[in-house]
Amino acid sequence: MTVDEARHQSIRRSQIDAGEFDYRGNRTDSYVPSPHVPGGIPVWIYKPTRCPENVTILIYFHGGGMVVCSRQTHDIMCKRISSEANCIIVNVEYRLAPEHKFPAGPDDAECVTKWVLQHKLSLGGSKSSLVGIAGDSAGATLAASVCHNIPGIAFQVLIYPSVNKQPTLPSYRLFGYGYVLTLPVMAWFNDKYFSNNLEKLDPRASPLLYERFDHLPPTLFIVTSHDPLRDDSFEYAKKLTSAGVPNETLVVEGALHSFFSLPGHFKQCCDKAYSRMTTFIKRQAKTRGIPSASL
Repeated sequence: MTVDEARHQSIRRSQIDAGEFDYRGNRTDSYVPSPHVPGGIPVWIYKPTRCPENVTILIYFHGGGMVVCSRQTHDIMCKRISSEANCIIVNVEYRLAPEHKFPAGPDDAECVTKWVLQHKLSLGGSKSSLVGIAGDSAGATLAASVCHNIPGIAFQVLIYPSVNKQPTLPSYRLFGYGYVLTLPVMAWFNDKYFSNNLEKLDPRASPLLYERFDHLPPTLFIVTSHDPLRDDSFEYAKKLTSAGVPNETLVVEGALHSFFSLPGHFKQCCDKAYSRMTTFIKRQAKTRGIPSASL
């Protein structure tokens, strides 16, 4: 399969399986200034109609192996989370491989995160608004790496992240074939994204290889039971626990990789995951004593 065919397939699948959602709010286009992207990094900004004064702002990075998917494929999911958590979401269109190989993705993710932290008021928040970060699959890898390198992130939600590019954990053997995301598919993505094998050992590509974890924010992991990446979350959670970082894990039984952005097809699984994520997001503001965090 060619890259263009894979991208078309991801868009087509989202059109069929993401479903529909009547979002009561505004979605606006914006472009984040970047030294790497002429014209800026495109983002969609979702703001609920009934927005609290100190609304939480969530930066979201879509999955897709750093090669496929886009803001469009994750649009319905972002609308639902924005509505249910009553938060502003910044949905990021970071650069993809093979046109833009590593470290283009992490560069864009860090650029957008810095911009959001500096522009909370113009985004519709306040100086007291928390800024959290989230992503699924490759997007969760970006989110995890950003938290290591950019201070000021209040929380992170990592949805079946890939945190180590060496497929040695038991879940790779158990679910590496026949469960949507296969070992050959992952190898295809990595071949498009990396210029050489040494890049896979860069912590921005494999966040499990960072040396410090004690500075990271509270974390929610959302994991699927039948996914070669399942144990990545478990190993990363161990690092956080050892470092004293609050973290929790939701294992969605019977779910497959990529379910999170397809609520029209995986309705019950998404209802469960979205509810847990919404509760986690709202709790972050409450535990910090921020007024008017929810309506």
